Amino acid sequence: MKPRVNHSTATMPKAAPKRVYKIAKAIKEGFEISDPHSNTWIVGEAIAQGGFGSLYVASSKKNPRAKSYVLKIVSPFSCLTLCSSQEPQENGPLFTETHFYTRVCKQELLDEWKAEHGLTFLGIPRFISKGLFVSPNHQTCRFLVMDRFHDSLEDCLTRHEFTPPGIPPIAIQTLDALEYIHSKDYVHADIKASNLLRGDAGMFYLADFGLVSQYRVNGGGHRAEKASLKLRDNGTLEFCSRDAHAGLPPSRRSDLEILLFNLFHWLYRARPNASQSSCAGLPWEAFIGGVAMRTSVPTAVRERVVQSKMEAMDPAHTSVLLDATGLGYQPALEALIHTVGELGYAETPNYERCRDLLKALTKSLTADATTADSGTLNRRKHVLAEVNSRETHDTHSRKAPDKSESVVEKPSRRKPTVKQPQARNTVEVCGVSHSKDDEEEDEGLIVPSSNTTPAIGARVRPPARRSARTRRAMNSVFEPSDESGDDNDDNEEDFIPTPKRAQHQQKQQRTRSRLVAPGVATQTSPRLLRQLEREERRRNFF
Repeated sequence: MKPRVNHSTATMPKAAPKRVYKIAKAIKEGFEISDPHSNTWIVGEAIAQGGFGSLYVASSKKNPRAKSYVLKIVSPFSCLTLCSSQEPQENGPLFTETHFYTRVCKQELLDEWKAEHGLTFLGIPRFISKGLFVSPNHQTCRFLVMDRFHDSLEDCLTRHEFTPPGIPPIAIQTLDALEYIHSKDYVHADIKASNLLRGDAGMFYLADFGLVSQYRVNGGGHRAEKASLKLRDNGTLEFCSRDAHAGLPPSRRSDLEILLFNLFHWLYRARPNASQSSCAGLPWEAFIGGVAMRTSVPTAVRERVVQSKMEAMDPAHTSVLLDATGLGYQPALEALIHTVGELGYAETPNYERCRDLLKALTKSLTADATTADSGTLNRRKHVLAEVNSRETHDTHSRKAPDKSESVVEKPSRRKPTVKQPQARNTVEVCGVSHSKDDEEEDEGLIVPSSNTTPAIGARVRPPARRSARTRRAMNSVFEPSDESGDDNDDNEEDFIPTPKRAQHQQKQQRTRSRLVAPGVATQTSPRLLRQLEREERRRNFF
């Protein structure tokens, strides 16, 4: 392999002044253009305007509703050379692009290449039509008809539609397109995300052939490795090859080097929350500013960018580019840097090896993404397990509730105790039999049996809380004291409210008259009458 020559400091003759191209004036919607094949195209809304022309949506007059085409229009006689004569000359960019389309992009040529190489897709836009027309402003313009695409890779990256594993397949599609162009003795020289257009199937087409040039003329040998100041920095500054910075004519190795710089740029931008600047992920990002600097690059800035690219492509410093992507060490990327960097100026690239390395890179990035996802999932599971264990620990560390405070009342499993009949002390008063046991067994006054054991853990209900007035009434009714004598009679009505005392006395009188049965002596002792009254009050109370 012939060693690479550094032409950046070589002595070169003074360059001729560069041309300045004027853009054709805007054309109104609905204007009709006819091509040499009698096809009529209807101009739609303007969608873009570049340095070499304007783009319009277009439709065929045969199907005006289907706006499936794009018209690229420039004025062929608007190029002025900055010299004393200022004679108008033919506009070069669109003429070059039109010439390329007619020679390389015909449908039959594309189909033939795909059949020979077993491809189902080739990212080269097809040629549709071209010609000249006179605009409403009486300006002669050149036009080119192309297929209309959805959006560009630049738009997709800005919207974060891709992850790093999805970038190498796009680079493979671009590499296939470059291989086809190189087979026709042309080089692209301006590969970038905005020049990759997405079609209906989600595949990308390499477009914008305004800077294409032939590296082999008339089927002869490769152009000489001779620098020219006129060709220096030709292309987009961020992605220019080292050959372009040196002023060498574009070559196949320069196309692959431009694609390599774009690959690192795309990989970086495909990362989550990555910067979307025009030079993100490249080591020379800090040296390049806005659009104005790209238009007129200061000499000091240009030299620093060139030096940074020379260091990045040095086989001993491949980590400079690898570290800039933030994707860690990728052996396939490192091998790709060596493969492209070791190419000779006129050497035919090994496209198949480059494709294999890009496929290996896809697998590596996919594996890394899978590992990262599983790692994230494992971290989430670990955090969840930690939270669950903390909750379990807190549950076990809580104080167990006291069994005596349990609200659940479990029924006793003991067999119910059958009461044996007991002898009762019966007293007959005024023809009515009374006993002390009757009072205890009356409803509402049943006392829990001493033989019944409360269930374990059952809550013992506290006795009902009664007011002092209620306790006094209950005591006077159910716990009579025979020893109280007449003193108890004096205090018997103390707890009865004054407004109801008269009613109570009347009711008491009626009770006495009812309790005295006919034929019974009325000279009953006062103590017996009081006992009868208490029993009557007890029945009325419940």
